[in-house]
Amino acid sequence: RKDPKDLESYLIPAYAVEEAPPLPISGKARIWENGRWAYIIDDRGKTAWKTDGSGGSIVVTELGSVASGWTIKTFVPMSTWSGSAWVLNRLLVIADKSKEVGAVRESKIAEGVPYDFADGHGTVQTRDLVDVRNIQTNVMTALILQGAGEIRPVMPFRDSENVTHLMTPAQMLSMALAISQHGQVIYNRSWKLKDAVEGMTTEKIAIFDVKANW
Repeated sequence: RKDPKDLESYLIPAYAVEEAPPLPISGKARIWENGRWAYIIDDRGKTAWKTDGSGGSIVVTELGSVASGWTIKTFVPMSTWSGSAWVLNRLLVIADKSKEVGAVRESKIAEGVPYDFADGHGTVQTRDLVDVRNIQTNVMTALILQGAGEIRPVMPFRDSENVTHLMTPAQMLSMALAISQHGQVIYNRSWKLKDAVEGMTTEKIAIFDVKANW
C-alpha cells in the first residue's frame, strides 16, 4: 500500500525485501540474513543418524547442519563413523558372520540324522538338549546291557517319523557313533567356513552367503 507520508511511494510489507532471492539450490534454503540473501543447509524431512554406530535416528526438522554426533548419511550396520563416511568395522563384520555360521550349523544339527535301522530307514531327532539327553540315556543303558551280555533287540527307539525300532545294545551304540560322526562333519564344516571368512576382505565378508556356501 502507499506510504501515507509519501503518496508517491509504497510501503514494504513486514518480512519482505525489494531484492529478489537467488536461484534455488538443491539441499539449500534461501534466507535473508544481515541485509542480504544467503544459503543455508536444508535437510528438513531427511533422516539423521547417530554417529555412535547404535543405529539411532531422528527426522530433521530445522534448517542448518545437523548437530554434532549426527549425520544424514544413511547408517550402515556394523560400521563406524570416520567423520565423513560409514566404514565397515572388520571385527564386527567377522563376529556377525561367525554368529550366522553358528546359527546355520545349529539348524543343520536340528534337522536330525538319517539312519538305516535294522528294520528300515528313519531319522534320529537331534533338535535340542532333550533329544541329546535321550540319546545319551540310551547309550548308558546300552553299555550296561552289553556289559551284562545282552545281545537281543530289547531296546526300543522312536525316530522322528514316530516309528519305533527294537535295537540290540550293540546297534544302539553303533547308532550313537553315527550321530556323533554326523555332528562332527557339521562342526568341521562350520570351522572351515569361519576360517575362510577371516581370510576374506571386509566387504566380501559382509555379502558372503553362509547358507549358499555350506
